[in-house]
Amino acid sequence: GRSTRTDIRIVLDEKRDRVFTRRIRQLSRCCSSGQFNCRDGETTLSPSVDNAIETRSLRKVFGSHVAVRNLSRTVPRGEIFGFLGPNGAGKSTSIKMLLGLVHPTSGESFVLGAASGDVDIRRRIGFLPEDFRFYDWLTATELVQFHGRLCGMTKEKLRRRVPEVIDIVGLTQHQDRRVKGFSKG
Repeated sequence: GRSTRTDIRIVLDEKRDRVFTRRIRQLSRCCSSGQFNCRDGETTLSPSVDNAIETRSLRKVFGSHVAVRNLSRTVPRGEIFGFLGPNGAGKSTSIKMLLGLVHPTSGESFVLGAASGDVDIRRRIGFLPEDFRFYDWLTATELVQFHGRLCGMTKEKLRRRVPEVIDIVGLTQHQDRRVKGFSKG
């Protein structure tokens, strides 16, 4: 037969409880190995370079709307992790906070052991927003230069690399055409 919401919730609760129990064991091992930091009487776990993502009580409020409420997760490197939920559940907001594109109202997050939004870490992450739009008034060359500057490339490196990249993608003949004239296919 079909699973009901109650059946699914029970299965999820059982999985969460197993994960929670495993996490308590991990934390107790961390306590004995000195991986905790204490400040102002509060004990917190140091960010680990072994984890791809760590969040602690991450929260984002837009006006009176709570978009993300108390997100605390650890995702080890090498694991595949996804956010699932209905519209408005905070999936996109959570990802944007991890990338440093949106600042949390409270809590903290780390990506690859560094604070979220760290420029060096962001250079290593690919992100495609939901409603991505090219600046269609730019030419192909201007668009590649713009993204190169966003990545911190020097003028000298841009002068050298932009024509190479334009050639690699087969746009040398069209490098001065506006992006809005290109096919999306």
